[in-house]
Amino acid sequence: MKKLLSPIIFLLILLTVAFTSCKKATSSEEAPPDITGIQPESGPVGTAVTINGSNFSTSPASNSVSFNGTAAEIQSATTSQIKTTVPDGASTGSVSVSVAGMTAQGPAFTVEEQSPGIKAINPESGAVGTEVVITGMNFSVTATENNITFNGTNAVVKQASETELVTEVPDGATDGPVKVIVDGKTATGPTDFDVITEGTLEFIVQTTGEDKDQDGYMVTLTNAGTGKSTASEDTVYFEDLSPDTYTVELTNMADNCDVSGSNPRDGDVAAGDTTKVAMEVICTSTGGTENDLSKKIVFVETHSGTGNQALYVINPDGTDKRLIRRDRDNNLLLPDISPDGTQLIYQMNQNSPSVWKVNANNSGNTKLADNASTPAWSPDGKKTAFVRSANLVLMDADGSNEVEITDKTNTDGVESPAWFPDGSKILFRCDQGFGAAATQLCTVKVDGSDFQQLTNDSYAYREPSISPDGSKIAFHAYLDDNTGYKPRKIYVMDADGSNMTLLVDEESYHPTWSPTGSYIAFHGKYDSDGDTYLSYIMPDGSNRKWVPGVQLYKMTAGGAPMPGGNGGPDWGTPK
Repeated sequence: MKKLLSPIIFLLILLTVAFTSCKKATSSEEAPPDITGIQPESGPVGTAVTINGSNFSTSPASNSVSFNGTAAEIQSATTSQIKTTVPDGASTGSVSVSVAGMTAQGPAFTVEEQSPGIKAINPESGAVGTEVVITGMNFSVTATENNITFNGTNAVVKQASETELVTEVPDGATDGPVKVIVDGKTATGPTDFDVITEGTLEFIVQTTGEDKDQDGYMVTLTNAGTGKSTASEDTVYFEDLSPDTYTVELTNMADNCDVSGSNPRDGDVAAGDTTKVAMEVICTSTGGTENDLSKKIVFVETHSGTGNQALYVINPDGTDKRLIRRDRDNNLLLPDISPDGTQLIYQMNQNSPSVWKVNANNSGNTKLADNASTPAWSPDGKKTAFVRSANLVLMDADGSNEVEITDKTNTDGVESPAWFPDGSKILFRCDQGFGAAATQLCTVKVDGSDFQQLTNDSYAYREPSISPDGSKIAFHAYLDDNTGYKPRKIYVMDADGSNMTLLVDEESYHPTWSPTGSYIAFHGKYDSDGDTYLSYIMPDGSNRKWVPGVQLYKMTAGGAPMPGGNGGPDWGTPK
């Protein structure tokens, strides 16, 4: 029996030793609390005190604080900071913190019953000018007998009572303690006041419309050199900005999307404040797989987001308006629909004009010619006519094989070519020595031969358009008699230049024939302000109609169209 018990007793002893060793090892891993400082170090009962250190418990109830042996109530605790108040009955002596049976002794706190004391500062941070309320005890009810400083910078006392002072963050204040001095005795706040010298800009973007941009955008503070990517519906923050006016620009939008209103726009950031800048991005239908413009009207209208002129398409009844193409930096003008209705050529005004081609669904945008203007498709779609250096030039539809077919020695310059339906010759505006504005209408064969002048008077002729059957020419014109501005009006005449007839007896521009020749579309005066809208009328002057919602020109105060309104419309392809 004794032999049997001995091993059991030995085993129990080993287990006891192992358990005790593990317990000691575990206890040795628990670090004791440590106090590195207290703020303030003196004050009356009720003064708020912050104890800084390490290895405190984050649970207030797991920490014990005493002032010279008198237990104090704890308001909050982190591993490195405890906030408490000087308890009733406290006397001058050291502050201690106990955690899990381990105690740290800190600096002495001097209890001064008749000195001012601070219980709280609200808020504990703010920009210059922020109102601050200091609650405590033993303040003077006379405002001028209280001296408040923010890290040594004097502040104005706006209101005073025994328990509350109202002040504001003074100019020149920096981060540091808030102090109240009364009768030569000083109370220090429990924590340093954070003087906010920077602000925040909050940027909000919303996207509406059709075919929304799914890739998001880039918002940039251009004068700060910083930017952030955003989703199409998003809020982003630029923090720690010095007070200033910041230029906010949204970029990287799809071609069918743009900002409504100004872009970029300014946001004024003040220290301690959050400034909101919101932008709405409006997306228009890209047309999806639509590739046929043969029965539609293409026109130029000022884009609401960029302020530049862009290419739009609409049905003659005003339905299904959509953006075809726009450029953020340049105006797009003078669109011309290809004979099969699948493409457009147009003029882009950059440093100098250039001719471009784009598909009806906004794909395949391609430059065809530099230093080129007023392009026009040939009836078979194989050639394009345009103007360069006051001469008429032909090229293949892909931009190759340029051939100059007029010589400016024969005229003072050409503009606005239009092909006759059989493709044999081209009608254009020609300058023939009747003054700077008195331009005429001329024709030339595509090989450059048989130059003919159709008109010869003191009218200035512009923007000719040939009927689908080749029998009529529509244009706008005005009498150039050097007596000031004259209204432009729409006229029709026979293809040989005879029988000129006034069609629209008011301000009107840019005529274009419908595919069947039944109507002529143009810019027409609509309201008392003289603004012009897309309109159309029969060649005999009857049955005038308006295309709803398409404003082409905004008139200036002087009664003339605003600059840059050049461009279109163009109505389908001849049938």
